[in-house]
Amino acid sequence: MKEIWIGAVCVAATAAMGFLLVVLFVRYFFHPFRRDVLALCPPESRGRKQKSQDAKGVLAFVGPAFAVSRLFVFVSGILILMLCRGTGDLFTPWIRWDAAHYVRLARDWYVSQGDARFHLVFFPLYPMLIRGLHLLTGMDCAPAGVLLSNACLFGAAWALYRLTELGYGQPCARDAVLLLLFSPFGFFFSLPFSESLFLMLSLASALCARKRRFVPAVLLGALCAATRLLGLLSAVPIFYEGLKRTGEKKGGLKMAIIFFLGTLPVTLGFASYLYLNHRVSGHPLTFLTYQKEHWFQQMGSLPNTLRYTLENALNARDPWLRLGTWIPQALFILLTIALLLSLFRRVDPGDGAYALLYIYLAVSPTWLLSGCRYLTALYPLTPMLGLRFPGRRAQAVLLGLGVLGGLVMLYLYLVPSCVM
Repeated sequence: MKEIWIGAVCVAATAAMGFLLVVLFVRYFFHPFRRDVLALCPPESRGRKQKSQDAKGVLAFVGPAFAVSRLFVFVSGILILMLCRGTGDLFTPWIRWDAAHYVRLARDWYVSQGDARFHLVFFPLYPMLIRGLHLLTGMDCAPAGVLLSNACLFGAAWALYRLTELGYGQPCARDAVLLLLFSPFGFFFSLPFSESLFLMLSLASALCARKRRFVPAVLLGALCAATRLLGLLSAVPIFYEGLKRTGEKKGGLKMAIIFFLGTLPVTLGFASYLYLNHRVSGHPLTFLTYQKEHWFQQMGSLPNTLRYTLENALNARDPWLRLGTWIPQALFILLTIALLLSLFRRVDPGDGAYALLYIYLAVSPTWLLSGCRYLTALYPLTPMLGLRFPGRRAQAVLLGLGVLGGLVMLYLYLVPSCVM
């Protein structure tokens, strides 16, 4: 019976993704050339154009929200550690899993011998910035990573406000920022993980593209591709904004080709990572070998990930791993697909196409353990939540669930160490 239920869920999720693939990409390529664009715009952006919030107004909202959310994360974490582990070392338990690898990379850089050679699977921009901050200030790499991640999170919150405001208005922008900062897995953004840098760069790239500043958008996209492989998807919203500009002028096909070629420099970030592989190991694709043989990872499929995630959520012997990894991952994947499915007519086609590709690629590895962390760094996620659940009551419920879920996940991360 369990096998039938799991199979039905996998089939339904795959069918939903197939439907989204067709609908979103039809909108992606045809929407920029429609003359009745107003009918396809989100309701919040119709009518008279709203005046954008000035920089002081954005700072007055983002600054306190950021400060309160980070105070909540660190005070809650310290109290959890004191109650469960005593008053000993209250810093080391925060630096675990990939965070420990990034700190070690920042300190020792990439090597070709010993177990440390397997850290070549991590992209270079984030540890490089930690290393630079360490050399500049003399600060140890672990606290330097915490400082860098929090600075990037503030930049991401600012860019998220601006980007969401352009598409869906100020109320949705405020909701999106709060939902990001108080998300159940938002504590990862304040630790030495690359998610905060990745999110800031992907948002900044999309924001520049939305404002038709294509050169900085492409440069930021290249930096994003030097942070994580999924940074290559920054080209998707950039090209969509190029198509919109193409639809406003004559010679559409020629202009579209020019804009497509203009997005190709985004791949330079990934090319720099391949060059790093070659310099360290002698081959540009060594990271694929290490991922497969040491980390048990290679590209799989969404149905396969859902199958083993649901099986482990129901049958895994370790109850902590079930509670901290498999059950949240199953819920997060299914709810994210359902959210995008419910908004396919309202979400910006560039953001929707990015979200669709991101979801599929992020959750398709053959042994996914960090799906919740990866999906939390999906930049259209919280704006879509704001669109789907507008109003003060709905936002209060979502924020309450985020705070409660954040406390549970922070405990599971710090104490039994089953959140990755």
